[in-house]
Amino acid sequence: MGSLLQKMIVTPDGEIMEATYLNTKKYTEKFGMYRETEGLDWLLDMDGKEIKLVTYLMSFTTNNDTFRVVLGTTDRHMIGKKLKMTQKTFQEYIRRLERKMVIYRLSRNELLINPRYFFKGSSGEVPQKMVEFYELYNKKFGTDKIPFPSYPINS
Repeated sequence: MGSLLQKMIVTPDGEIMEATYLNTKKYTEKFGMYRETEGLDWLLDMDGKEIKLVTYLMSFTTNNDTFRVVLGTTDRHMIGKKLKMTQKTFQEYIRRLERKMVIYRLSRNELLINPRYFFKGSSGEVPQKMVEFYELYNKKFGTDKIPFPSYPINS
């Protein structure tokens, strides 16, 4: 095709007055997705600020690892300001998301987003990334109650 409709102005009788297209050969779009394969209870258990925070975190995923988030001090301050959170509140929300298994903290500046719920990139990577996420989570929190995917994983 080569183009993507960006804007269209249509008269009440259906006549197209103006249409603006982007050349898709020069334009690439970045997006993340949430998964509903295993239901949406996990999403309904989150409050509005938790959902907004995860959405912002998705935009900080690195290109070489689609589930890793790297946040500098400036990034944390910017996100906190947009969500009207103090840095103390921001850190509390990060802890809450980790307790809910939505994220896993590798360090102060690095997080993993649980690919069982949110991911960016190829869906074919999700099963293996889920195993990696839960292995780290189980090791940190000393539990084996975290469910692994019920479908086969290509190693």
